[in-house]
Amino acid sequence: MRPAQDVGLAARKGQKSIMHPVPQEDDYGCGCACIASIVGLTYAAVRKKLKWSHLRTGGLIAGQLSAGLKAFGRRYHVHFTKSRDVTTGDIPIGAIVKVRGKKYGTAGHYLVRTPDGWMDPWFNCPAGAGDTGPGRRNAKLRTRRPATITSVLLPR
Repeated sequence: MRPAQDVGLAARKGQKSIMHPVPQEDDYGCGCACIASIVGLTYAAVRKKLKWSHLRTGGLIAGQLSAGLKAFGRRYHVHFTKSRDVTTGDIPIGAIVKVRGKKYGTAGHYLVRTPDGWMDPWFNCPAGAGDTGPGRRNAKLRTRRPATITSVLLPR
């Protein structure tokens, strides 16, 4: 993997990054929230444009996220990895990582690397979470990544 670099247009122009915390509105909507954070739109706008109505019952694989980003003019490629091979410094700003951990169950969870850390679209996710209802999910910037990385979507 290449060294960390900021690939956002705002950052290349010396402006503050537009990435902001976006909470996921569905149980399996972390990938959709990550895209919303990267492209600077709301979760609902991204979900509607991409016609992802299944996020209440099933998540997205990395290839679907890459295709979703392409719909917004962003080119990403998927890199599968073992966590021990990856350090935070290897992951560029704007990359999306899939993490595994007991808290996230078998589905895993997506986070976005930002200039300030990691955007977590469901920071307050309880262990073994099921449907917690709308309005209870909070997005937050983490200073450390919380779990084992299994794949990375890298900006081109």
